[in-house]
Amino acid sequence: MGQPAGGIYDSRLDPVICKALQHPRSLDDMIKCTKFSRSEIRLLYRGFKQECPSGSVSEERLREIYLQFFPQGSPIKYAHYLFTIMDRNHKGTFTFDDYILTLSVLCRGTIEDKLKWIFRFYDISGDGQLSRESFADVIRSLYDLIGPTVQPRVQENEIQKHIDEILEHVDPLQVNQVTVEDFIEYCKDRPPLIESIQSLSSSF
Repeated sequence: MGQPAGGIYDSRLDPVICKALQHPRSLDDMIKCTKFSRSEIRLLYRGFKQECPSGSVSEERLREIYLQFFPQGSPIKYAHYLFTIMDRNHKGTFTFDDYILTLSVLCRGTIEDKLKWIFRFYDISGDGQLSRESFADVIRSLYDLIGPTVQPRVQENEIQKHIDEILEHVDPLQVNQVTVEDFIEYCKDRPPLIESIQSLSSSF
Protein backbone atom coordinates (compact mmCIF):
# COMPACT_ATOMS: atom_id res chain seq x y z
CA MET A 1 0.00 0.00 0.00
CA GLY A 2 2.92 2.27 -0.60
CA GLN A 3 3.19 5.06 -3.11
CA PRO A 4 2.17 3.81 -6.58
CA ALA A 5 4.26 4.37 -9.65
CA GLY A 6 3.06 6.95 -12.11
CA GLY A 7 -0.51 7.29 -13.31
CA ILE A 8 -2.36 10.29 -14.73
CA TYR A 9 -4.77 11.92 -12.33
CA ASP A 10 -8.29 12.65 -13.56
CA SER A 11 -10.84 14.97 -11.98
CA ARG A 12 -13.12 12.10 -10.97
CA LEU A 13 -10.72 10.85 -8.30
CA ASP A 14 -11.60 13.41 -5.60
CA PRO A 15 -15.30 12.39 -5.34
CA VAL A 16 -14.28 8.73 -5.59
CA ILE A 17 -11.96 9.16 -2.60
CA CYS A 18 -14.68 10.85 -0.55
CA LYS A 19 -17.30 8.24 -1.46
CA ALA A 20 -14.99 5.39 -0.42
CA LEU A 21 -14.37 6.70 3.09
CA GLN A 22 -16.60 5.22 5.77
CA HIS A 23 -16.31 8.40 7.84
CA PRO A 24 -16.13 10.78 4.87
CA ARG A 25 -13.61 13.56 4.57
CA SER A 26 -13.20 15.80 1.59
CA LEU A 27 -9.79 15.93 -0.03
CA ASP A 28 -9.34 19.38 1.49
CA ASP A 29 -10.14 17.96 4.94
CA MET A 30 -7.53 15.24 4.48
CA ILE A 31 -4.94 17.85 3.53
CA LYS A 32 -5.73 19.72 6.76
CA CYS A 33 -5.66 16.55 8.90
CA THR A 34 -2.43 15.19 7.45
CA LYS A 35 0.90 16.56 6.32
CA PHE A 36 0.50 15.39 2.74
CA SER A 37 -0.12 17.50 -0.31
CA ARG A 38 -3.09 17.11 -2.65
CA SER A 39 -1.00 15.26 -5.25
CA GLU A 40 0.52 12.94 -2.61
CA ILE A 41 -2.91 12.00 -1.28
CA ARG A 42 -4.12 11.21 -4.79
CA LEU A 43 -1.11 8.97 -5.43
CA LEU A 44 -1.46 7.22 -2.08
CA TYR A 45 -5.13 6.62 -2.77
CA ARG A 46 -4.35 4.96 -6.09
CA GLY A 47 -1.91 2.60 -4.37
CA PHE A 48 -4.40 1.84 -1.59
CA LYS A 49 -7.19 1.01 -4.05
CA GLN A 50 -4.85 -1.19 -6.06
CA GLU A 51 -4.18 -3.36 -3.00
CA CYS A 52 -7.66 -2.99 -1.52
CA PRO A 53 -10.26 -2.44 -4.26
CA SER A 54 -13.15 -2.59 -1.78
CA GLY A 55 -11.83 0.49 0.00
CA SER A 56 -11.52 -1.25 3.35
CA VAL A 57 -8.96 -3.64 4.85
CA SER A 58 -9.77 -6.54 7.13
CA GLU A 59 -7.24 -8.18 9.42
CA GLU A 60 -7.15 -11.18 7.08
CA ARG A 61 -6.39 -8.95 4.09
CA LEU A 62 -3.61 -7.23 6.03
CA ARG A 63 -2.04 -10.61 6.75
CA GLU A 64 -2.20 -11.47 3.05
CA ILE A 65 -0.41 -8.24 2.15
CA TYR A 66 2.41 -8.90 4.62
CA LEU A 67 2.69 -12.48 3.42
CA GLN A 68 3.47 -11.15 -0.06
CA PHE A 69 6.53 -9.38 1.35
CA PHE A 70 7.54 -12.06 3.88
CA PRO A 71 6.48 -15.35 2.24
CA GLN A 72 8.61 -17.45 4.58
CA GLY A 73 7.48 -15.72 7.75
CA SER A 74 4.33 -15.77 9.85
CA PRO A 75 2.56 -12.39 9.84
CA ILE A 76 -0.37 -13.49 12.01
CA LYS A 77 0.59 -11.80 15.29
CA TYR A 78 2.29 -8.76 13.78
CA ALA A 79 -0.65 -8.10 11.47
CA HIS A 80 -3.02 -8.46 14.42
CA TYR A 81 -1.17 -5.88 16.51
CA LEU A 82 -0.90 -3.47 13.59
CA PHE A 83 -4.54 -3.96 12.61
CA THR A 84 -5.66 -3.23 16.16
CA ILE A 85 -4.06 0.21 16.10
CA MET A 86 -5.19 0.94 12.53
CA ASP A 87 -8.82 0.02 13.19
CA ARG A 88 -9.40 3.19 15.19
CA ASN A 89 -13.20 2.84 15.39
CA HIS A 90 -13.20 -0.93 16.11
CA LYS A 91 -15.30 -1.72 13.03
CA GLY A 92 -13.39 -4.82 12.00
CA THR A 93 -11.85 -3.00 9.02
CA PHE A 94 -9.83 0.14 8.38
CA THR A 95 -10.16 2.52 5.46
CA PHE A 96 -7.98 4.87 3.45
CA ASP A 97 -8.83 7.52 6.03
CA ASP A 98 -7.27 5.45 8.83
CA TYR A 99 -4.34 4.49 6.63
CA ILE A 100 -3.38 8.00 5.59
CA LEU A 101 -3.71 9.42 9.11
CA THR A 102 -1.32 6.74 10.38
CA LEU A 103 1.06 7.28 7.49
CA SER A 104 1.06 11.02 8.13
CA VAL A 105 2.25 10.46 11.70
CA LEU A 106 4.93 7.94 10.76
CA CYS A 107 6.27 9.80 7.74
CA ARG A 108 5.68 13.47 8.51
CA GLY A 109 5.02 13.72 12.24
CA THR A 110 7.35 15.12 14.88
CA ILE A 111 9.62 12.68 16.67
CA GLU A 112 7.25 12.80 19.66
CA ASP A 113 4.31 11.96 17.40
CA LYS A 114 6.19 8.96 16.04
CA LEU A 115 7.31 7.75 19.46
CA LYS A 116 3.76 8.01 20.82
CA TRP A 117 2.50 5.94 17.89
CA ILE A 118 5.21 3.33 18.43
CA PHE A 119 4.32 3.20 22.12
CA ARG A 120 0.66 2.58 21.25
CA PHE A 121 1.75 -0.22 18.92
CA TYR A 122 3.63 -1.94 21.76
CA ASP A 123 0.80 -1.26 24.23
CA ILE A 124 -1.26 -4.22 23.04
CA SER A 125 -3.46 -4.20 26.15
CA GLY A 126 -4.37 -0.56 25.50
CA ASP A 127 -4.00 0.49 29.13
CA GLY A 128 -1.36 3.17 28.53
CA GLN A 129 1.49 1.14 30.03
CA LEU A 130 3.99 -1.31 28.61
CA SER A 131 4.50 -4.55 30.45
CA ARG A 132 7.35 -6.98 29.92
CA GLU A 133 4.87 -9.44 28.45
CA SER A 134 3.37 -7.05 25.90
CA PHE A 135 6.78 -5.77 24.85
CA ALA A 136 8.09 -9.32 24.46
CA ASP A 137 5.03 -10.39 22.45
CA VAL A 138 5.48 -7.59 19.92
CA ILE A 139 9.22 -8.18 19.58
CA ARG A 140 8.58 -11.88 18.95
CA SER A 141 5.91 -11.03 16.38
CA LEU A 142 8.58 -9.09 14.45
CA TYR A 143 10.91 -12.08 14.46
CA ASP A 144 8.00 -14.33 13.39
CA LEU A 145 7.23 -11.92 10.55
CA ILE A 146 10.69 -11.98 9.01
CA GLY A 147 10.95 -15.73 9.62
CA PRO A 148 13.96 -17.73 8.47
CA THR A 149 15.08 -14.99 6.07
CA VAL A 150 17.44 -13.76 8.81
CA GLN A 151 20.70 -15.64 8.68
CA PRO A 152 21.93 -17.03 10.93
CA ARG A 153 18.61 -17.95 12.51
CA VAL A 154 17.85 -16.02 15.69
CA GLN A 155 17.38 -18.33 18.65
CA GLU A 156 14.84 -17.84 21.43
CA ASN A 157 17.53 -17.12 24.03
CA GLU A 158 18.89 -14.33 21.80
CA ILE A 159 15.42 -12.82 21.45
CA GLN A 160 14.99 -12.91 25.22
CA LYS A 161 18.40 -11.30 25.72
CA HIS A 162 17.43 -8.51 23.31
CA ILE A 163 14.20 -7.92 25.24
CA ASP A 164 15.97 -7.96 28.63
CA GLU A 165 18.62 -5.48 27.50
CA ILE A 166 16.02 -2.96 26.35
CA LEU A 167 13.81 -3.35 29.43
CA GLU A 168 16.82 -3.00 31.72
CA HIS A 169 17.16 0.58 30.48
CA VAL A 170 13.56 1.57 29.88
CA ASP A 171 12.33 0.00 33.15
CA PRO A 172 15.36 0.13 35.51
CA LEU A 173 13.22 -0.23 38.66
CA GLN A 174 11.54 -3.32 37.20
CA VAL A 175 8.06 -2.08 38.07
CA ASN A 176 6.74 -3.67 34.86
CA GLN A 177 4.78 -0.51 34.09
CA VAL A 178 6.50 1.61 31.46
CA THR A 179 4.60 4.82 30.67
CA VAL A 180 4.69 6.73 27.41
CA GLU A 181 6.87 9.36 29.15
CA ASP A 182 9.38 6.65 30.17
CA PHE A 183 9.42 5.29 26.65
CA ILE A 184 9.97 8.69 25.00
CA GLU A 185 12.75 9.56 27.45
CA TYR A 186 14.46 6.22 26.78
CA CYS A 187 14.35 6.76 23.01
CA LYS A 188 15.44 10.39 23.10
CA ASP A 189 18.50 9.45 25.15
CA ARG A 190 19.65 7.28 22.23
CA PRO A 191 20.48 9.43 19.18
CA PRO A 192 21.11 6.43 16.86
CA LEU A 193 17.64 5.14 17.66
CA ILE A 194 16.09 8.54 16.95
CA GLU A 195 17.99 8.74 13.67
CA SER A 196 16.66 5.36 12.57
CA ILE A 197 13.10 6.41 13.41
CA GLN A 198 13.51 9.69 11.57
CA SER A 199 14.72 7.81 8.51
CA LEU A 200 11.10 6.78 7.98
CA SER A 201 10.44 10.32 6.78
CA SER A 202 13.22 10.31 4.20
CA SER A 203 12.04 6.99 2.77
CA PHE A 204 8.74 8.47 1.62
